[in-house]
Parts: sequence; C-alpha cells; structure tokens
Amino acid sequence: MKILPLITLAALAIITLPSVSYAQVNRAMEQLSALNRIQPLQNPEFEAADDILGRKIIDRKNKVVGNARDVIINQNGTIASIQTDFDRLRLGSEVNLNFRTLRIGTVSNAYSLNMDSDEIAAFYPQLLSDIETASGDNTDTFSTRELLGTTLRAKDGRKLGKVESILFGANGGIASAVYAEMTYGTLRGEALAVPFRSVTFKTERGRLVGNVSNDLADAMIKIADD
Repeated sequence: MKILPLITLAALAIITLPSVSYAQVNRAMEQLSALNRIQPLQNPEFEAADDILGRKIIDRKNKVVGNARDVIINQNGTIASIQTDFDRLRLGSEVNLNFRTLRIGTVSNAYSLNMDSDEIAAFYPQLLSDIETASGDNTDTFSTRELLGTTLRAKDGRKLGKVESILFGANGGIASAVYAEMTYGTLRGEALAVPFRSVTFKTERGRLVGNVSNDLADAMIKIADD
C-alpha cells in the first residue's frame, strides 16, 4: 500500500518535468524575441564593440585627450575600467582608468573625465602605479577585445557559435548583450543578441569560453532556425 503513492508521485514528477522545461524555453524565447525585434546591429539603443573600442577620451573641457583601447567588463555587464592611451597628451604607456572611482561619464561617441589636461598629466604617475590588468588574474572581469571571437556553448556542451560583438547600451556605459553568430548544426549566417548577464564567461584550458543555460540555448536555436 505504501509503494503505490511513491510510484504515483514519481510518475507525476516525470510527467511534469518536460512542461517546466518548455515553460523555461518559452520564457527565454520571449526575452530573445524582444531583444532581437530590431536587428541588433541596427538598433539605435546599442553600440557595437567596434564603435566602443577606439572611442575618444575627453577631459572636462571637452578636449580630446586620448582613446579607449579596450573596455574591461564585469560579469554583470558593468564597466570595471577603460584601457586608455593618452596619445594627445603625449603620455607614454597605456593606463587603465577605474570607471567607478574616477566617475567616468558617457556621452555620445566619447568617455569623459572630470579632470582637465593638466590634472590628467599630474595624476598620470599614480595611474601607472595603480594600473590594473585587462583580464589577467581577475576572473571576474573580461577584456572586450578578448571576448570577440569567443566560443559560445550550452551548459550541456553543445557548441552554439561564437561572439561576433558585444553590444553596449546607456551611451556605452554598460554591456547589454552578446551578439552571437550561430554555427550549431546547419545554422550558418544567422546571428542574434542574448542578454550579457545570461552568459557566463570563464577560462578553460587557457581559452576563454562563454556558457549559457540549456534552456537559453534551445531558445537561441529555435529563433535562429525560424
């Protein structure tokens, strides 16, 4: 008599599992459909990595003082620092500017510093001594340049494609999405954006890879195949 309820419960659990998975895939598809409603590279809400890398650095007087050589991103998409070349000030080595500590602003086509040229030059030796690594030993931050071309996989190991670009929102103030070129199965030439926070980047065997949940992977394949 005690065995029957256990069997019934087990059977019910097996029956209900697929519906939960379908629901998760459907939610992921709704999210992806909204994100890709406008072709991501043509969406005015986004700026692609190619537009962000090389962006002008301006001082508080709106004078161009350098260029962004790389943008270092936290796992949640916020910017940790900007690798900067102060070539206009003829300052030698590149430095990493802490985005939050220096209260770096975002304006159209530029990052702005709350210092003038003379103050930047005076502060430069400290910037050199406090220099951060682009991706180095910090496993929680990632170089935008290094993310480009990274393999994208599902948690179960399926290779979905590669990162074609990182899409920034808020005038370049945050990494909003990963733009992926799909190569799964027969998919070729299809690309779509997925939320940046939904991708977990990590180094495996010396190589950077991006992983997404199986539900999101299923949704990506379905949308790309439509």
